[in-house]
Order: sequence, then structure tokens, then C-alpha cells
Amino acid sequence: MSSISRIKSRTSSLLALGAILPIGTIACSAANDDPELDVPGAKTEAVASVPELPSARAFARALDLECYQSEGTPPVDELGIRQLNPVIKDKLPNQRIRLGNMTHTCLPVAKNNNIPNENVRKFVSQVDLACYDAKADPVNVPVNLRHINPVLQGLPDHDVRLVELTKFCTPVRKNFAQIDPVVRRLVSRMDFACYAFEDFTPPANVNLSLTHLNPVVQAFGFPNRLVQLKRSKHLCVPVAKNQEPIPEDVKAVVEWVDFMQYDMELQTPDPPDFPLWLQHLNPLFAGKPPFITWLKKPTDLLVPVAKNNQLPPI
Repeated sequence: MSSISRIKSRTSSLLALGAILPIGTIACSAANDDPELDVPGAKTEAVASVPELPSARAFARALDLECYQSEGTPPVDELGIRQLNPVIKDKLPNQRIRLGNMTHTCLPVAKNNNIPNENVRKFVSQVDLACYDAKADPVNVPVNLRHINPVLQGLPDHDVRLVELTKFCTPVRKNFAQIDPVVRRLVSRMDFACYAFEDFTPPANVNLSLTHLNPVVQAFGFPNRLVQLKRSKHLCVPVAKNQEPIPEDVKAVVEWVDFMQYDMELQTPDPPDFPLWLQHLNPLFAGKPPFITWLKKPTDLLVPVAKNNQLPPI
């Protein structure tokens, strides 16, 4: 069966699910198979038989996200964020932010067939983000950015100035897929505030082949895409929301994940639009119902960086 036929078949199945079951029923059944998602703001964590998490460096350097245009309403109108990254949390303020509509859904990918090892891939492949327009008070923070993914380590460092928060990204799961509890414990805390640069970086003009890593999207059978990185316009930094606690071992990994957001141009034909059911993973949003969105043309690539020459711990 061709990729297009598979997409049409899956689209029909997904839309049929929505037609057969009221959205409230879908929300309940989806939540019931994942008890931690039943209670908004849940603070308990299942830690029994938890294997060792990947190191902050191994996880961060393997994490690249391809961002597709998509639509949706924000989970809340306003939100408090707390800076997590040790390098910059005393420079970027904690802020009260206002959320707008969803603009992108970002999916994990590998570059140039540089596939993470099995243990790291188990975690990286489940990092999916819903990204929303956001507004907050201006900032004025200079920072040096250095690429840490092996494929892009030949690119130069960049000295940028962060001036304005423009987006907020929060973790989601797709099509009600089951996520290993150990993996979910980490990826459910992957929230990011994205700050615009005062000036765009020069074009990277680097060609990359992108391969989907998430099993739900892999099942669609999309071919690899050839893209060219252009200018970078944002830095996305890890944050916590309101006063929610984060387990210390999880925070020790998440707090070192930072992304440069690059514009990219497709060098191969645009992939077809495809639908996904999304459901928020972060405990603060656990009571929000799942929603369907259509992923359209990919426009951005989030790539991992270190700040001010301080690498994530090994």
C-alpha cells in the first residue's frame, strides 16, 4: 500500500472514531488507560522499577524536532513559567505569559540517518510538542550558543540577544498511543519558552535528510525529507509551569535541553497533510480533552545547543 493510501486509511479510521464516539467519551477512554493523566495537577510519581534515565548530554544532543504547521486552541489563557536551565535562569526572569492559538506540532527526527542508540531513542522518540503563540514582558539577555549534535557541530557559535518571548511549547502524545511510564515520567515535563533574537543569525545553508523517530508517525510510511537550514530566529529554553513540582532526577535532564529554532526549506516535495489526535501529557494540563489537528507543511527545525560554553553533564 502506498504512503498516500496508508494516510487516507488512517485518516478515515481517526475521523470515524470521532464520529462514533463523542469527544467526551474519547477523552475518558484515553485518560482511563493512563491513570496519571486523570487528575489535573497530579503530583504523585510512579518510581518503582525505574531504569536509569539517559544522561542530560546524551538526551539533549540526540533531540531534534521537525515542526509542522497546525492549529488548535490553547489549554489555558495565562500561565506562570519558571526558568530551569542553570546557565540562564538567573538572567531570564520567571514570567507570567499569555497564550494564543497553536501554530505548530513538533515531532522527533534524526538527521542524516544519525539514529540515537536504543536506550536514548526510547526517550527521544516520544518527545512531541504542541507550540502556541505567547506574549510576555520584553527581556534583554545576551547568550552564546554552540551546537552539540554531532551532525551540526561544524557550524559556528552564535552570539545572540534574547528580546521577546513569542512561543510556548508543551508535551503531547499522539493517537492515544501508550507510552512507557518511565519514558512518560521524563517527557511529560518537557515544556519550553521560546525567545526571539534581536537579529536573525546568518543562513546556515546546510542540507539535511530527516527521518521520523516517533512510532505513530513512522507507521504512516513517510519517506525521508531533504531540507536546507536557513536562518535561526529563536532560542527555546526549558521551563516549569506555575508551582508544579518536578522530580529531581527528571529535572537534572530536562533543565539542560535548549533548542535553536531554524527556518528550513524543503528540497523534496512537500509531504501530504495528515491528521493526529493530540493529548496533553504535562500533569498541569492532564484534564484537558484530546483534540484532532492536521499537520501541514513542515517549516522549522529545533536543534540542540549549549549556552555560554557550558555543556550538559555527562
